[in-house]
Amino acid sequence: MAAINDRQFVQMVKRESVDSTVEIMIKRLKSPRTPQPIPADQDEQSAAALAGRSFNEGKLKEQQQASWSAGLGDEGQSILRSLLEECAELSTLGFLTLIDGVGGPWEGIFEIVAVSAKEGRTVINPQNTEMLHDIFSDVCEEDRRHR
Repeated sequence: MAAINDRQFVQMVKRESVDSTVEIMIKRLKSPRTPQPIPADQDEQSAAALAGRSFNEGKLKEQQQASWSAGLGDEGQSILRSLLEECAELSTLGFLTLIDGVGGPWEGIFEIVAVSAKEGRTVINPQNTEMLHDIFSDVCEEDRRHR
């Protein structure tokens, strides 16, 4: 595989962070995990029992969300997917503005370096080039146009 450039990096971030997160959430809304009974012989205050209750609370929350989501109908499902996509994109955009040095309190940029056994070190976002958050916005727009 050749060295990765800034656009390829941003496309990978979009695919692996934004798109996969939305799909995981949609899948979870369609198939929530089922709470498991805590064995009766476990001490109520034991670490295992406390962890089991906490884990089950998360599963119960998933079931409540799934039940709510199932009642939305087709238009509501579409709106929900759109909201999930927008939240994931905004979160990623905010992170990339921080990396680019135009968001948050840090004065300067953070360099992202790809390290490959074959290609060595490649700076993904060298100074004075297009900012990652701008590339990300372009990639998101391209994806919307191709739907």
